[in-house]
Amino acid sequence: MTEEKPRVLLRQSEVIRRLGISKTSLYEGVQDGRFPKPIKFGERTARWLESEIEEMIDRALADRDREGH
Repeated sequence: MTEEKPRVLLRQSEVIRRLGISKTSLYEGVQDGRFPKPIKFGERTARWLESEIEEMIDRALADRDREGH
């Protein structure tokens, strides 16, 4: 039986830190589909799945490597 990796939720500040972007850039990226959408837990509470952020970074690296940079 395979074990599932526990789901880790990231705060906005952690996503911004990991990506090295501004809050504005994060929300613009979510709006235009470049970044994963957050999970809303209330009017003022949103979290991102760590696995989705990691997958996004992995795709960006793969794209970069395919382009030869």
